[in-house]
Amino acid sequence: MNTDLETVTERWQDLVREEPGEYNAARYRVGGTPSFGVFLLSRYPDRTPAIELGPIRPDITKSAPLPSMKGIESAVVADGGQFYLAMDLKQFGATSVFLVLAARLCEDLQDISHPITAYGVINEVLSCWKSFFATDRKHLGEQSQTGLYGELLLILMLFNNGIPVRKLLKAWRGSDGAHQDFQFPGVSAEVKSTVAITTDKVSISSLRQLENVGAGDLYLIQVVLDLHEGGNNTLPFIVSDLREAFSANSVDQLMFEEKLLTYGYRDEDNSHYSGRSYTLRKVRVFQVDTEFPKLTSFDVVGGVVEASYVISLTGVMEASLDLEAFVDRLQECIDE
Repeated sequence: MNTDLETVTERWQDLVREEPGEYNAARYRVGGTPSFGVFLLSRYPDRTPAIELGPIRPDITKSAPLPSMKGIESAVVADGGQFYLAMDLKQFGATSVFLVLAARLCEDLQDISHPITAYGVINEVLSCWKSFFATDRKHLGEQSQTGLYGELLLILMLFNNGIPVRKLLKAWRGSDGAHQDFQFPGVSAEVKSTVAITTDKVSISSLRQLENVGAGDLYLIQVVLDLHEGGNNTLPFIVSDLREAFSANSVDQLMFEEKLLTYGYRDEDNSHYSGRSYTLRKVRVFQVDTEFPKLTSFDVVGGVVEASYVISLTGVMEASLDLEAFVDRLQECIDE
């Protein structure tokens, strides 16, 4: 039984609409196999979301406890003579994130029937998800909003130019601490998004950001945006556009949502983002070759382990490429 995020969300909306009955929760099976299920619940009286998985043995968590997650309370519960692993959301305002977690569990458990194996998969998923429910997180600042918008706009443009969505999402590394924002086989790209009036200077935050240690080409892509107060081209708007574009495949849809969460984007914060609207001014693409101004770990003296710096693009402006040339090079690598 394969359940995508859209179906999980619809089931949650159905649960919320149900009138309280004789039980303390409304419960739908949303995924799993005939012998091991994933259930979505709405707990009364507050209608808080919960996930139950099982049935399992009641002592299954003793030898390998579940990861401790802020905002989620885990327990083994009995129901009809069987035992289930229950995870209740305790963090206000994180329901949409919790539903993505439910969809991920459905995806990873769809072919697994044995409780011991299923429990191992659940542990792996939760270990990866521990940071998504951090209670001290904040909404994205203005610079991070602009950076994310620029990367999402580039994804949309590459998608519209024929780059397959799965390859795009696998290559998008801007949220996970990689040296470059996109890492395709044979091509890496660092994206610099700006709303500045003067765009001939670019800040580089690391000695490794423009360091090409792979076997392919490295590019710096400058996404120049105009910022407006009000308007439709907001961060939530482009997120919605990409969700629609990727909705045909549940794997792509789920991967996109997890990338957004890793970046720090939450739907619950959209009120903070709706006042900033962007329009694209230009896109410049520079190949980071031996002639491109840069400072890397190979260029500094021993003992210097990190540095940030500013480069001028004035001397390489004539060598800049348009997006179509970058797409052609990217397509060559993908087709090899």
